[in-house]
Order: sequence, then structure tokens, then C-alpha cells
Amino acid sequence: MPLSPLLPLLLATLPITPSSAPDPYPRADEQPVDVVAGELLVKLDATPPSQHEAASTVASLARRTGLPLAYVRPSLLGWHLVRVRGADAEQTRRAAFRLAAEPEVRAALPNARHAMQRAPDDPLLEALWGLTLIEAEAAWSLSVGSARQRLGVVDSGTTRAHRDLRGRVSRGFDFISDAHLAEDGDGRDDDDGDDSARGTQFHGTHVAGTMLARADDGFGVPGINWRGKLVSARVLGRRGKGSLLDIVEGAAWMAGLDVEDVPSIGDDRVSVINLSLGSPGRCTAYERDVYDAILARGVVLVAAAGNTGNDTPVGAPASCPGVIAVGAVGPDVALAPYSAFGDRIDVLAPGGGDTGDVADWILSADGGDIDGHRWLLGTSMAAPHVAGVVSLMQAVAPDLEPAMIRDILQESPWTCEGCDDEALLQADHAVTTAMERQAELSADVDAEPPRDLAVPVGDGGLAGESPADRGGGCQAAPGSAGLLVLASLLRRRLPLLDDLRHHA
Repeated sequence: MPLSPLLPLLLATLPITPSSAPDPYPRADEQPVDVVAGELLVKLDATPPSQHEAASTVASLARRTGLPLAYVRPSLLGWHLVRVRGADAEQTRRAAFRLAAEPEVRAALPNARHAMQRAPDDPLLEALWGLTLIEAEAAWSLSVGSARQRLGVVDSGTTRAHRDLRGRVSRGFDFISDAHLAEDGDGRDDDDGDDSARGTQFHGTHVAGTMLARADDGFGVPGINWRGKLVSARVLGRRGKGSLLDIVEGAAWMAGLDVEDVPSIGDDRVSVINLSLGSPGRCTAYERDVYDAILARGVVLVAAAGNTGNDTPVGAPASCPGVIAVGAVGPDVALAPYSAFGDRIDVLAPGGGDTGDVADWILSADGGDIDGHRWLLGTSMAAPHVAGVVSLMQAVAPDLEPAMIRDILQESPWTCEGCDDEALLQADHAVTTAMERQAELSADVDAEPPRDLAVPVGDGGLAGESPADRGGGCQAAPGSAGLLVLASLLRRRLPLLDDLRHHA
């Protein structure tokens, strides 16, 4: 299909049809690890001491710190079980931090209870092979996001009334400046509704569902982030097209940059933006300038690589510097034949298998049916898997810069068939590594914590009319279808409670 002369950008995976309850979960930082009260695991200096020497060292630590410590027994590889007499779970956490500051102690953490990996009760979860592939349940045992987070989707808008998205949208704006393209009778306004069904097949609603559909509510599908709120920019309208200007300004607004005649984003500034759209052209100077400014504000940009085939390069905006470019795999963990590919790919994620079986595609919310769900296929479906995982990383590691997050994703131990060793998204590895990097950053700032302070640590345009066109389209079938406790993870410090002192 020829491109419009009005600088349209094409949905990276636009569907072709072949046929406000309160959040029940607390914030992520209010979900402490299930600590065994009064029990610490302590690793002493580099040379593992004998049991007698370890007990003597613990007694010395008790005298010096005033903590009521009692040596229990050795464990493995230089670790020892130590009791903090009379301590509750919170006091046990604080005692771990206090001991970690002592020169004889290499590491200290509370003993904790582990359980089966966390899984929501959404009835369509079993159909979401993509979440299984990326080990989402293992990641959810570490983070399910934070209610304070804002996740951005620059797309065709959002059907807020959909049962999987009720109460999940914090802010939205319609950036489509061409009234004919908008199909809603006017230009820019504050209605971000996903209502251009003739062209988009409710693409934006589907993408948003993958990122943050309501979870564990006994209905539909769960999103990757269970608590974050959506900020929606409607930029794609008639036949799934949108202008370069509208798309870039929509992303800039989400990141807190001033856009002419558009209300400020205020407190709804996002931390990650998903761009499941694109053009086969190169990244323009305009995009580079604005996306560089967005990245400089610490906002992560995730974009679909495009559906032009394995032998074609990644399109823009995925090809822009600093943007995380996402290609697609199917349930066979092989590079999808429709996915653009090349050195510019940063990570591969579930986008659907081009097998003709819709069960191999990606299931999410259908904006045309507020209780319905739809199967879609394409790199547009892969990108929100990555953006959702990025948001889980940010919930436990708020100080990571966009480049650090991209590096962690590329460090995944997994690859896929035909992917030339490019990284395959692994959610639990990404979240765990993010926690570790956050602790390293905090440790650099707090290299020598005061001896009398301690911190409580918590868990913290249609590019093609058919698959053969491969121009960036996706297919759609309508359907209803570690504990990781580290001393400096948080920067806020609280005084060690006096009732832990002088009871040795």
C-alpha cells in the first residue's frame, strides 16, 4: 500500500481482521518479604571461620552493636544462622542492615519464607503463552508494579470502559490534529477513546491490556504490571495512520515536555513509553532530538521493530538511538518470519507465531467489546511485553537509567532459534538483575552508612493487507476469548529501635 504524502507512520503491527473498582493490592514497596522473625543469615569474613570462631565473632558483634545476637549454627559456604532475640520481622530487617555495616560481615539478610510463585486468577491466563514464555509468574514473585507508576502508550487510544482496563487509566489526550484522520469530528482534544475501529481494530486497547490489564480479579487477562496506571496518547486514527508530528509530541507530553496548547502532564509523567507503531524509513533528526530529550529525563522508550520480514532492517522509531527495539518470536521460541531483524534489535519478545492458528497469537483486550478479548499478531504485540517488564524493573529499581535497563534486557541468558544470539526477554532475570543494580547504585552513595542507622527493606497506516504484504501489519481474529534483601536497596533510613539494644 503506498504511503500518504502527509508523513504517515504505520502501525508496526496493525490488525487485519480475517473474520472502576479499587486496586486490591498495596504498592510494591508495601509488600515486605515474609521474614522469619529473629533469624538472620550472616556471612562472615573471606576466610570461613570455624564454628567456635564464628560464635565468638557473633558475640563480639553483639557487644559492639548492642544487638541481642545469639549464634545458632553454621549453614553453607561460610553462612551462619544467627538469632536476634525478641525481634519481630521489621526489627530483624533492621538488624540485618546494621550487621552488614560491620567489617567482619560480608553479608547479612533475614531468613525468609518462600512460597509457590504468584499467579493471578484471571481465567484466560492459560491462553497467554507469551507470559509463560517470559517467566512472568517468577517475576511477579519479585514485583507486580506500584500504584504510583505511570506507563505510557502512544497508539490508537484506549477503550477505558473495557472491564480489564476500568480504573487503570490515569490520563489521556487525543493528539490527532487532522480532523479527517481522527474520525471523531474534530482535531486535538482530551478524548483519547479508541474509536477508529475501521482501521485500528482497537490496537491501542490491546497493547495497553498486555502491559497493565487488571489482574487477579477473576476476569479476562492479567497485564504484566498489576498496579501501575496508564497514560494514553491517541495518535493513530483512520486506517491506522498518524503523523510524525502527532506521535512525537504525544511521547514528549508523556515525559513531561511542554507541548503547545496541550495541558501539562503534571504528576502523571510516565517512566516508560510503548510505541507499537512505525515506518520503514530511517530515524529522522526530529525524532532523534525529541527522543534524546525524553531519554535524558529517565523515561524508557520501547518500540516495535516492524513486520517487514527478517531480511529487512528495523524501522523508526525503533531504529532511533536509545530506543529499545523489539522483535517478535512465536510459541516455538523461533524468530517470527514477519519480524524485522538485524543488528539494531535489542531484545525479542512474544509477538505471535505465523502458523494460521490464532491460539499462537497474542490475546488481550478487545476495545470493540468491553467484555471481550482478541487475538493479534505482530511486533506490536511483542513491544508491550517488554514495556511491561521494564515497568516491573522500575518498580524495584527506580534509579536505573534507560541505557542501564536496555543493557539488563540484553543480558538475558536466553536466545531464540534463528535470532543470531539476540536476547530473548526473560522477566524474572530482568527484575532480579535490576534489583541488584539498584543495590549497587545505592551502595555507591551510601558506602559508609552511619553505625546507628538502619533501613527496612521491602520486596520490593496499514503496512499490508495480508501476511504476504509484510509491511508492518498484524493479523487479528475476533474472539471472546528471591528474596533479595540488600542493605542499601532503599535510601531512606530509620533509627535502629532502642528495644533491640542492651539485651544481649
